[in-house]
Amino acid sequence: MRLSAKFRKEKEESIFVLLHLNARLQPMHRTGIFEEPLAAMMQEYHLGEVTGGSTLQEANGEIKSCDIEMNVRKDVLPRFISYLGKVDMIPRGSWLEVGDAADKIEIGAFQGLGLYLNGTDLPQEVYRSCDVNVLIEELERLLDGIGQRFSHWEGNTETALYFYGRSYEEMRTRIQDFVDSYPLCEKCRIVQIA
Repeated sequence: MRLSAKFRKEKEESIFVLLHLNARLQPMHRTGIFEEPLAAMMQEYHLGEVTGGSTLQEANGEIKSCDIEMNVRKDVLPRFISYLGKVDMIPRGSWLEVGDAADKIEIGAFQGLGLYLNGTDLPQEVYRSCDVNVLIEELERLLDGIGQRFSHWEGNTETALYFYGRSYEEMRTRIQDFVDSYPLCEKCRIVQIA
């Protein structure tokens, strides 16, 4: 069989799969955390290919969720769906849409925590003397083993840090004392995002 004929046959035997991630990820984070590893795994095991991705935003510009588009070989589709269902770092509330099917397959186990820092209402001395990188490093240390920072967003009045892990409550409990004591976190909001 000629290479071009083999390629056409593989394309004909694939089906479009949309992975909707209930994750607030900038495009570069979506690519690095999910798209590239998924594309590498699909290529290594000849499952198909990642064909694109997109990021959905709220009216204020904050990231709402994101999508990854794939063509998956039909003969491995059930195993591929089963595999994705077991990837625990996919946030809950995520889903798969396969081909033209109207039904969505719910997947995902990670819960999300958004820490929204007030960017306008604190004394100027707090903004001058506090370093957001110190805050991030300490939060990552506190969440080591139970959660990790996936992304962030900088709005006009707030900066959001997005963490995902096994349990929103456990993550919140681990960071609460530090958040209560660090001046840059005054007037912040902690929100469950997945």
